[in-house]
Amino acid sequence: MTRASQIITLHDLIHLSQTEHYTAKRAYYAKIVRPTVQRSGLVLTVSETSKSAIENWLDDPTVTVINAGNGCSSAFLSADRIHLSKPDRTKYFLYVGNSKPHKNLKLLLSSIAMNRSLNLKIVSNDVSQIQSMCRETATENQVEIKSDITDDDLAVLYANAVATVIPSSVEGFGLPAVESLAVGAPVVYWHGCESVREIVGERGIAIDRLSTEELSSALTALSHGEGAPVTVSAEWKERYSWDNVASNVHTAIVDLASGPPRLDRS
Repeated sequence: MTRASQIITLHDLIHLSQTEHYTAKRAYYAKIVRPTVQRSGLVLTVSETSKSAIENWLDDPTVTVINAGNGCSSAFLSADRIHLSKPDRTKYFLYVGNSKPHKNLKLLLSSIAMNRSLNLKIVSNDVSQIQSMCRETATENQVEIKSDITDDDLAVLYANAVATVIPSSVEGFGLPAVESLAVGAPVVYWHGCESVREIVGERGIAIDRLSTEELSSALTALSHGEGAPVTVSAEWKERYSWDNVASNVHTAIVDLASGPPRLDRS
């Protein structure tokens, strides 16, 4: 076992909240991940939500958990909705992400199905899985799926959307929320998803219940308007720049290197 100081990065603990392979993952985190973290004594993560979850899971005051933040591409941070927007005759909502259960994509599709005038564009590499979900919810004619697109093209999709929809029940961070707000597009999300709420604050539309009816109602109401543009400050954008994340990581490393020698806890 090395005596060199080590820093562990944990994005989140979502794996431990999922039922699929739950026993195996719980055992792995208990037998492998937790001892490794405890030997390190320092964990970097990406949000205050993840920081709190990791601290509660560890229940070890000798381990320091630091929120170093997370960044997004300059394609979003240096752009705005006005400059990116292109004429689009069809109003649409945007979903960016995979099809894992905690993302609640099927709930979003069911919400779209309740109002046949609603349209949704999905950016994901889980094309076949999502196509199957569209067939199950009979939303093939309301949904367009895109994959393998550039950040510049994605920024345009955000900018032209009525809003970005993030129906997740849990997230470690919530990158689509940052990308969407950075170009001025509002975000619709469930208020119980703490990490997304942490990013969005008062700049989005939070639904109280994670239900098809409430989500469909919120999207329908938004579709009747143009989607209120969102403005974020330069300070807000700087918070989610990779330069800021690098600075936070650098500070953590310097502090660790300049601190008292760590005991070998192996």
